[in-house]
Amino acid sequence: MSSVEYRTFCRDWRDYQRLTQDCNSATVTHIRLMCDAQLRQAIDTIHGDKWQSYSVDQALQEIGNITKHSSNPAVARKRFHALAQTPTEPIREFVVRCKQTAADCRFTCPSCNSDLTDWMLTDQITCGVQSEALQQELLLKHSSFSSFEALRSYCEAHESAYRDKHELSMASATSVAAAVAPVDTAEDIEQPDPDQAPELAARMSAHTRQKQGKSHQPAAPCSFCGRAAHTKGRQGCPAHDKFCTQCGKKGHFSTVCRSKTTLSSVRVEPNVVAGVGRGLPRLQLTVIHPGSRKSRVLSAIADTGAEVSVMGRSHLTQLGLSPKHLKKTPRRLQHAAGGGLQVLGTIRMRLCLQDRQITEDIFVVAGRYKLSPEWCRDLRRRELSMVTRSEKSKAAYDVGTKELSEMSVGDSVLCQDARTKAWDRRGVIVEKSPFRKYLVKMQGTGRVTIRNRRHLKLDLQK
Repeated sequence: MSSVEYRTFCRDWRDYQRLTQDCNSATVTHIRLMCDAQLRQAIDTIHGDKWQSYSVDQALQEIGNITKHSSNPAVARKRFHALAQTPTEPIREFVVRCKQTAADCRFTCPSCNSDLTDWMLTDQITCGVQSEALQQELLLKHSSFSSFEALRSYCEAHESAYRDKHELSMASATSVAAAVAPVDTAEDIEQPDPDQAPELAARMSAHTRQKQGKSHQPAAPCSFCGRAAHTKGRQGCPAHDKFCTQCGKKGHFSTVCRSKTTLSSVRVEPNVVAGVGRGLPRLQLTVIHPGSRKSRVLSAIADTGAEVSVMGRSHLTQLGLSPKHLKKTPRRLQHAAGGGLQVLGTIRMRLCLQDRQITEDIFVVAGRYKLSPEWCRDLRRRELSMVTRSEKSKAAYDVGTKELSEMSVGDSVLCQDARTKAWDRRGVIVEKSPFRKYLVKMQGTGRVTIRNRRHLKLDLQK
């Protein structure tokens, strides 16, 4: 319990005693019963039956001796002089915090024992306030304050005035922004005299140059999006996760693209060996275009390794649609062989298979992409050979591998060098560890090292 908490506890008990007029001999019993179980045990252990003979002041003093943390006034004074108002802390809360800390500092005059707390609080509030304007006012009027309460009242009044002024400024700015200025018609605008037009233009140009000279230089535009009004860093750039429609790369817009290669100049072969087309089950999907309500049953292949759904230009024609229904997309696609697909655009379709439906953006690509039968046969042959190789390796390991025997503490062993594979060092096992590891004390140096069982063998010469 801190000193502040202890003082609050004593004050609460005095108020309770004053309200209930409890001044008999059982008061100390009530005080003990108001404590928690741990504190009651400490009271019984230290004082025992003597507790009933104590007065109220003695009982509260003994509780303070048990619960209060002892602190040196010098430490409290250092903490007091380091206090400062935070940017969001009201002046009233700052004053309360200073008073709570000053209560443990024992600010008394060594000559006359006068209380100097108010005088120290006045100095600390003056030095620790956050507002520079208020601090300047306090320094100017420091000698005019008759007491600490006068200084506190002045600080609260200054804070309240600043808050009211800020609210009035916000209200006036809102009203000005909401007002609509009248629009002048062509008849209301005063036309300049033709004879004075050159002189007027010269004055306007000089005024413009003077105004531009006083204004700040505009910030350099971003090299990725071409704009200047966004936060610093790549994460705050609008083009951070966008694709360029000119070169197809990620991270910048086409307006600032420096690439000489465009998507239209990239030539894609009409026939590309892309994936498996034979031997896979085909699905009869009902494809519906939500916009035109056109539908058709198309044959499709389920590819569990693909990230998007793709169809050709011929499927678009079968649905009675044209490329004008497509939505441009900056995304680039690659097929299983590693090459790129010429994406014409995307179109949103509803796919129906039996009793299930899903709405998805379908990528429409140009050209024909099919499977090479030789590639499919080679793929299957590779997969089967890997399975066979794994089984043979496991069988050979099970046949040729033998389990090493356990070692005991005190056994003399030879240690294998990890680089030369030579059994050139001796030691004694001093401890067994989990996972077949042993702590070995090396001969010659006496150091202890940890070794695995497969790098240890019994020293038969011992």
